[in-house]
Amino acid sequence: MKYSLRTASLLLLSVLAGGCLQQQEHLALGILARDRIVLTATSSELILQQPVREGSIVQKGDLLVQLDDSLQQAVVAHAEAEENDAAANFEKLTNGAREEEIAEARARVKSDEALLRQSTLSLDRSRTLQAKQSVSKAELDDAIAHEASRRAALLISREQLHLLTSGT
Repeated sequence: MKYSLRTASLLLLSVLAGGCLQQQEHLALGILARDRIVLTATSSELILQQPVREGSIVQKGDLLVQLDDSLQQAVVAHAEAEENDAAANFEKLTNGAREEEIAEARARVKSDEALLRQSTLSLDRSRTLQAKQSVSKAELDDAIAHEASRRAALLISREQLHLLTSGT
């Protein structure tokens, strides 16, 4: 029975050792490779050219696809124009108005004052004639509206002159 116990122990030991070896046999051999790489564009623009053919080997930095960038160039040009306008406005605010601009604003005020005087005289004539029933109510209303419009134009031109002369 000693012999069979020894045989049974060796048999058990070989089974256990064989079980350990079987766990290592789950190794996968071969090459892991991707068949295809999908690139998505960050913007939806027209493709102008594809210098690299599909399936070609490429290096880092190679141009794969050239998109139409005319819309982006227009956006950049618009932003640059706005920046230039802001810089010019800043310079104007910093330096103040030019003498020519102030002279032009003064002339506009004088012109609007003369036009207001003319429309006020016309309104007075229309009121006199309306009292005598020589002018229709519609013509008097037109004269009133014209005089009010001239008064508003004078107010605007005076405010513009004030802005130019008061500085910032």
